[in-house]
Amino acid sequence: TPYNVNLLLAGFDEQAGPELFFMDYLASMVKIPYAAHGYGGYFSLSIMDRYHNADMTEEEGYEVMKKCVQEAHRRLIVNLPNFKVQIINKDGIKDMPDITAKSIAIEEHGRS
Repeated sequence: TPYNVNLLLAGFDEQAGPELFFMDYLASMVKIPYAAHGYGGYFSLSIMDRYHNADMTEEEGYEVMKKCVQEAHRRLIVNLPNFKVQIINKDGIKDMPDITAKSIAIEEHGRS
């Protein structure tokens, strides 16, 4: 049975540097600076559009990811509890701390 797939593909090329591609269910592919899909993607793309900077540090990028998860938790009825975050660069793949509902709640509580 056929089904639709949207795909984000990231990697690192010696000449081009880091690259991210989005492929839709029609097999159209485009290189992009940031991406998200799914219901949470509608909220995440606006956050990434606002905060994206080509010269961001890993820590700044991680903070933007946390903002995306926070917004999805605020707006969606169904919330996933954990988000795995990885950085892909010239040194390979690096795991960052998971973004969890608990860590977001602790951070938001600390700001109030």
